[in-house]
Amino acid sequence: IDPSSLDSDAVFVITRLRDSGFAAYIVGGAVRDLLVGRKPKDFDIVTDATPSRIKKIFRNSRIIGKRFRLVHIFFGEKIFEVSTFRSIEEGSVGNVFGTMDEDVQRRDFTLNALYYDPLKEQIIDYVGGVKDIKKGIIRPVIPMDRIFIEDPVRMLRAVKYGATTGCRLPFSLKRKIRKSAQLLSPISPSRLTEEILKIVNSGHAYDIVSKAIDTD
Repeated sequence: IDPSSLDSDAVFVITRLRDSGFAAYIVGGAVRDLLVGRKPKDFDIVTDATPSRIKKIFRNSRIIGKRFRLVHIFFGEKIFEVSTFRSIEEGSVGNVFGTMDEDVQRRDFTLNALYYDPLKEQIIDYVGGVKDIKKGIIRPVIPMDRIFIEDPVRMLRAVKYGATTGCRLPFSLKRKIRKSAQLLSPISPSRLTEEILKIVNSGHAYDIVSKAIDTD
């Protein structure tokens, strides 16, 4: 990863957390995009510091969410979302704080389960995400019998990632999406609207919808 591709404010947040005695990494889609030479839209950060502790370290921040609490740190118009490592105690959607080893098991697909240490310039890959990106395949981290039951919106994300990254969905994943599609029915309209807006604003809406139809 080219260090010049990183956001200096994101690196500053990580440095401050480290200086305060906490672990901190860039995580998820930003790492994926940096690996393939794309400029990330957002730099999400994960740490072992709790939201209240993060709030004390950064005056330019606020805690959001009632159940799943996160911290937004503001730098002008930029917002960095900082989350605390989550446990697998309540499956992949609980809100109990945990360790990095547990946190990675809650990530949806391997291409989003990468952590990057910008100070050591090191990618941390527990699940073979780098290999899957190179192979151009979307592979679940969470077992197939639980991934969509615990969060049906992951089906939309799988299709979106396939269209936006050029990675293919293996037949077994497509089949699981077809069989699980009805699980989206009870999802709240606001949650679905949020995901649809992301698709519309992605610049790949046509490709995503085409892939969704193909998956069906």
